[in-house]
Parts: sequence; structure tokens; C-alpha cells
Amino acid sequence: MKTDLKSQMQPICYENGRPTTAEPTRLEPLVDIAGALNTALSHPLDFPPFKDAIVDGDRVTIAIESSIPELTAVVEGTVRYLLRCDVTLENISVILSPCSESTRDTFRQSLSEEFQDKLATFIHTPDDASELGYLAATSDEALPIYVNRRLLDADVVLPVSTYRSEESIDYFGFSGLFPLFADAEVIKRCSSLTNLGSASQQSKRIHDDTEAAWLLGIMCVVKVVPAGDGKIQAIVAGMSNKVQANISESYSERIQISLPKPADLAIMEIDGAYNEQTWTNFARALHSGKAAVKNKGTIVIRSRIAIRPSHSLRRLTSLESAASIEKQLSKEHALDTLSASLLSEYLQNNRIFMQCDLPQDAVEDLGVGYIADNQQLERLLTTHARAVRIPSAQHTLIKTA
Repeated sequence: MKTDLKSQMQPICYENGRPTTAEPTRLEPLVDIAGALNTALSHPLDFPPFKDAIVDGDRVTIAIESSIPELTAVVEGTVRYLLRCDVTLENISVILSPCSESTRDTFRQSLSEEFQDKLATFIHTPDDASELGYLAATSDEALPIYVNRRLLDADVVLPVSTYRSEESIDYFGFSGLFPLFADAEVIKRCSSLTNLGSASQQSKRIHDDTEAAWLLGIMCVVKVVPAGDGKIQAIVAGMSNKVQANISESYSERIQISLPKPADLAIMEIDGAYNEQTWTNFARALHSGKAAVKNKGTIVIRSRIAIRPSHSLRRLTSLESAASIEKQLSKEHALDTLSASLLSEYLQNNRIFMQCDLPQDAVEDLGVGYIADNQQLERLLTTHARAVRIPSAQHTLIKTA
């Protein structure tokens, strides 16, 4: 078995520890991210060139998903496009969706020197009232919606996010804006495990996302299609529903993985740079892993996650029932709340292991097995009759016959 985290977004199957499929061909990633963004924003789907939406003096806010592949290149490419549209750097700001401070600091340090001190960058903090502004009340239940105030203050908002299938565990809608940049209460309502598993609640989330984007005057969005190994295979801009349809038709088969039958063991690899090594991507990979294995099967999450568990994951160290833990988690919105909810549920029927950059005790305290090195992973692989390795697991959708 190859021991690096490089990914082609296609599975490798094993029988008794030996691979039964050839190493798949790597997807060709984009080399010129800035050029691809320029093309996408100059020729958006069902929308005029994005520069036509900007007038002199406009303040433009880029609302970007913090775990997007090639984060720095995408931000800089978008900023350079705006500069060519005669938007001044002082009138451009970047808001990262909720992430760790280390992610923000590393992102800032990775920017080109010309942007490091002059490009305003912020993290959205959903529980900081001073960072929020009232947008509207939901049309169906009249519940208040608060969003990052910089979205309200901007003349133009451009959401940039990763493409995800509507069948993903945390699919919230087309825009990539809601609830990532909403207040804590909205995030809680949208992200509880009970709501995420409900078809009716997903329909409501999509409705709320569409409504929030409309209220903010957002017409054009940018979606990034992952290629695995932290790379990008396509960038598409335009009207949100047209972008989603275009990507679903052109690229979804490269992200969807079909297995002939569930495996005994699934090795789910989270690839990409520092900003993709998150507990949210852990949750996505774990959810896909659950779909890849049979009942009582074993799931290994292989990553470089180094972020210490917060209070949500630490709830798993208690002796309370899974139902009681989930009830408490439904009131929280930490970066690892969804991971905690999934672990609480899946650990009842599955063995789960983790290979990461956290110390062994931090992992084992969660009730998760710790894999120290690749040799230990190899030994675990040989103890299972049927196994599958899924590269870029945070971006894949698993289906079994």
C-alpha cells in the first residue's frame, strides 16, 4: 500500500491486504489558478462579466470557505481579478468561514508580500455579537437571521466555496454563504445531527440559503471543484443554480465513488494543506467511511489533523449515553461539534481509528483507536478480508451496491 497522502479521488481495493485494483490515474489539476478565476469571472454562467456588477468606489467582500483547496491561490487570484476591475485594495476584504486562529495566521503568512499588510482579512465568529448584523427574519418561521456585518456593509459580496453534492452530510445550499457566515443560533439549527439527517430539514436549509443570498443581493458565486491531493480541477462562476447544475453534470462522477459491496475496513484519507486538516473534514470523511463499510466494520481516518479537540469532542469522554451527549451537542456550534455527534453515534456499531498529528492520549480519550505509524496501519489492513482506501475522502460521496 502506498503510504503518502497523495490522492486521485478514486478507491484502491484490497483482498487480504493485497491491492486488487491498479493505482488510478491522477486527475489533471489546474496549474494557473489565477487564470482560471479570471476566465470564470469574465464569463460566468447566466450572468454578465463580474466586473459589470462593480462601480467605482464599491467595497467588495470575498466570503470564502476556509477549508477550500488552494486557499491562498484562490484568494489572491480573486483579488487580482478585482484589481483589474479597478477596485482598490483598500476596498477589498476577505472573510474566512469559522476556522482556527492557527489557520487564519498561516493563511495571512502565506499571502504574497504585496497583500500581507494591506489586504484586510477576518475570521467569521458566529457568537460575537459585535461582528454580526441583522439581515431579516426567515419567511416561514419568522426566526431572526444575523450575518457577519461586513457582508451587510459591503456593496458587493462574492461567495467562494467548495462544490459538494446535495447528498453530502453538511450540504446547505447553492451559495456557499449560509449558514457559514450566520450567527451561532442559526448554525446550531442547521447543523444538529438530527436536522442533517432529515430530508425536510435539508429542503428548509436550501430555502434559507437561497433567501439569505437574495436578501444580500448576491447573484454570482464561485465554486471550486477539488481534484484531490489538495488541488483543484475546475473553477466555475455564475448564477448559483446554474453553477451547481453545470458542476453536477460535468464533474460529479469524478467525486462519486461506487463500491461493489461494503468493505470490512475503510481507510479514509484527508489530503490537502493545513486548512483542509480540520474536524469538519474529519466529519465528512467519517460519514463517507460509514457508507463504505458493512455493519460493525472498521473505519480509519488518516490525516494530519493537529487541532486539539474542543469541548464538543471532549463530551465523548463522559460516561453519559449517546442520546444524552447528542442532546447536549445540539446546543453547540464548535468546529468539532459535527465530528463529536457522528463519533457518538458511529462508535456504537463501528471500530474507529485515527492516524494524525495529535498525541495518542488526545485521540484515545475520544474512544477512538490510535495508529502511530504506517507499519501499524499495514498490520491492521492485513487483518481484514476486504478493505478499501479512499483518497481525498472529505470530498467524496460513497455509494455501495
